[in-house]
Amino acid sequence: ILECPICSKRMRSDNLKRHIPTHNPEKPCRNCKKFFRSDKLARHELLCSSDIDESLCNRHSGVHEHLNSEEECTSIAGYFRSYKLDVEKSSDYDQILSDSCIAAGNKITPFVQKNPIKVQLVITLSFQKHVLDDRDYSEKVFRSICEPLLLADNIADLLSRAKSYIRHGIETYQRCGSGWIFDELLCSNVELAKK
Repeated sequence: ILECPICSKRMRSDNLKRHIPTHNPEKPCRNCKKFFRSDKLARHELLCSSDIDESLCNRHSGVHEHLNSEEECTSIAGYFRSYKLDVEKSSDYDQILSDSCIAAGNKITPFVQKNPIKVQLVITLSFQKHVLDDRDYSEKVFRSICEPLLLADNIADLLSRAKSYIRHGIETYQRCGSGWIFDELLCSNVELAKK
């Protein structure tokens, strides 16, 4: 007979193994048996049962391998497909972000109607600053947080979060970047995890 280290109840060792998890608010996934908080478990189980690899967002930048496709798209390290968004250049990065979100929403919708996906917005901008009598240019890539998107999720909410996250990154870069000022859009993409 052993004693529970949390509540001091005494029981046989095989019962103690089943008892200790009752003190933990996490529950195991029915598919992979990993533990998750109850507020995250349902979402995880749907992704897990749909074979969406949740670790894909922890990837490092990979080599872009070109795919044969009708659309302009690349595969990033074999995990993500990056789709180029048709966004007009503008002198207002907030307008670029809004247009990118609209274009991304149009691209994402057909995919999410079929399967859960993971999605991330990627915006590449150029910045300039005056150095003496010359201008220097810098290229910077801003990525939203990669999030799972399920069939019932609101795409507009996800894109609103992506827009806010990237806007904050741009503002921080301009504020703390030693004089860099937004110049123009170089590229706008939406990345989708491959199933």
